[in-house]
This record gives sequence, structure tokens and C-alpha cells, in this order.
Amino acid sequence: MENTSATIVNKGLASEIADIKVRQALVLDYSDWLLSRVDRDAMIDELGEMREDDEKNLRLIENMEVQHGVKAQPKPAALRHVELAREILIDPRYSFLEKVAEFGLLKTMQNTCGMLVARSMQIADPDVRLALGGFAAVNADNMKHMKWITNMTNVIGTRQITGSEEEPDLWGRVREMFTTAAGAMGAGVAEPLEDLPITSVLAMDHRKVDALFVETLAASSYETAREHFESIFRDLSVHAAAEEDVFYRALQDRGVSDLILHAYDEHGDMKRKLEEIRSMPGTFEEFKRQVKLLQQMVSHHVREEEDRVFDSAKMTFSENELVVLCRRFMQEKKRVQDDMRDGRFLANAGSRTTTGTSLGARSPSSH
Repeated sequence: MENTSATIVNKGLASEIADIKVRQALVLDYSDWLLSRVDRDAMIDELGEMREDDEKNLRLIENMEVQHGVKAQPKPAALRHVELAREILIDPRYSFLEKVAEFGLLKTMQNTCGMLVARSMQIADPDVRLALGGFAAVNADNMKHMKWITNMTNVIGTRQITGSEEEPDLWGRVREMFTTAAGAMGAGVAEPLEDLPITSVLAMDHRKVDALFVETLAASSYETAREHFESIFRDLSVHAAAEEDVFYRALQDRGVSDLILHAYDEHGDMKRKLEEIRSMPGTFEEFKRQVKLLQQMVSHHVREEEDRVFDSAKMTFSENELVVLCRRFMQEKKRVQDDMRDGRFLANAGSRTTTGTSLGARSPSSH
């Protein structure tokens, strides 16, 4: 994809994801309100399951925003929509049915926009498709939820209009039917990254950079290759900083020394090569030659890390500790991305050290 087009696609996706994220928080508020007011066991079970899905999906959306690495602010129209929907939720002049209907509209908006993101991803570069792949799971859940909300609206509306109840087990049968159908569509639903061991998420980052190298070296123009390289520079810089501060530091605290010192050395070599390529004024061919050298350095490092360092981590930490480290890594990665956007990254990077506190004592946001 040409560089101007890639920039437009990435910015457009980032803007849409920001809108989806701000609406998703309101979806959770509506779920809480409804859970406190429905009186049917089947509806309570359904809303509870829906809320669990939506909370998981909010985390997935936040994860994908970080993995994408391009952040935007919600559009004014999306913020106004959220404001109006929140007013409906708290305004006693609106009936219970009208509030359930508004919940359905919110879900419809989330489903429509999620589907648009999924379709737009198909013309994005491979690294973007890797970063945003979790939308398949989000969209499958939203489609399932829309069916449930439609039937919930019918039950509540019938009661409000007629004062009567429909067949007692109808809701349960409807729920079972749509759960089965949605399950077929959403097989392989993704987990929020914070629920995975850190080794899995680090490997995802590695695959994304692999894709970026392919895109850079396949570029037909110097300008396009440069833009792809900027994505490599950004992703590798953020990944390395967060990995050193969380993963390497935790391993050192547990006495894994030689492997980590070697990994630090390789990170240092890659950082110097990144800066060298970024500032080089040479020809397109020379640029690609240097990028190929960097790709070889990164591939060598990744092979060693995914073999020796990951094995050492799995022997050193429990499964739960690896998940805790992943949560810290994701928080640190987001913080470094924010620092890079705000121009603070280089100053912070210069002050990083290789000493730290223990896994149990260090909070996710402390430095």
C-alpha cells in the first residue's frame, strides 16, 4: 500500500477504534443498570453473561489500540452520542422499555462500527491486520448480544403494553438458539491480552514486526519504505523499552543473569541500528540493504529469546506470575507509546536502568 494511503487507513482505523472504545464503556453502564432492574432469572443470566463479554471486549479493544500503535481521540459526534445516551439512562422520564431500546441502539452502533473496522482492515497492511485481529471476537459477541437484546425488548415491551407474560420457557429457548448460532460464528474467540502469559504477547509483537519488515522490503518506492520503517522504529523501540523494564528486570530479580545481559546487549545493537537507518541519507538500495541487516539482527534475537529466554521464564515463574507480568508489560507499553507521542520517550529511555524490585513488590505503574 502506498504511504499516503497507509497513513489515511491507519488514522481512520484509530479514530473509529477510539469511538468504539468510548461507547463500550457506556455499554457496561447500561448493563449494570439493567442487571439491577430485571426480574427474570433467564434475563439476569443473559445480562450477566453479556456484561462479562462486554468487559472482556473493552479490554480487547484497549489491547488492540496499543498493539496498533496509532492512537486518536474520539470524534465530537461520538462523544455527543455517549452524552445523550447517558442522559437517557439517568432521566426518569424515559421508560424502562425506552432505556432497553437505547441499549439496543448502542449495541447496533458497536456492531456496525466493529464490522466496518473489520472490513477496512482487509485493505490495511498485514501488521495492522495482525494487531486488530481481535475484532473478529468482538464482532461475534456483538451479533450474539443484538439477538438477545431484541428478544429482551420484545418480552419487556409485551409486558409494558399488555400487562401479560408470554410462554414461560420461551426466553430460555430463544437464548439457547442464539447462543448456539453465535458460537458457530465466533469460534476461536480471542482472550484479552492481559489474561495471557507475557511470553505469548511478546511473541505476538515479534510476528507484527516480522510483517513490517516484509512490507518495508517489498515497498516499491523509497517514500513508502521509509514510512513502513517508521512503524518498525516505533514498534521495536516501544517493545524493547517495555520488555526491558518489566520482563528482563523480573528475570534478573529471580537470578536469571547471563541470558538477560546478552539480551540487553542485542537490544543495544538493534537500537543503534535503528537510529543509524533512521538518519541515513543514502540511496533506496542502500536503505533496503541496511533494513535487511536489521531484520537479520532482529530475527536472530527473536529466535534466541523465544527459545532460551522464554523457556527460562516458564521454569522461573508460575503461570499466574507470567500473566501478572503480561499486565505490567501492557501498561508499560502503553505508557511508553504515550511518552513517544508526547516527545518524552528519549529523555525517559536515557534514564532506564537494569535494576529493579521484585515481582511481588512492584506495582504495574511504578518506575
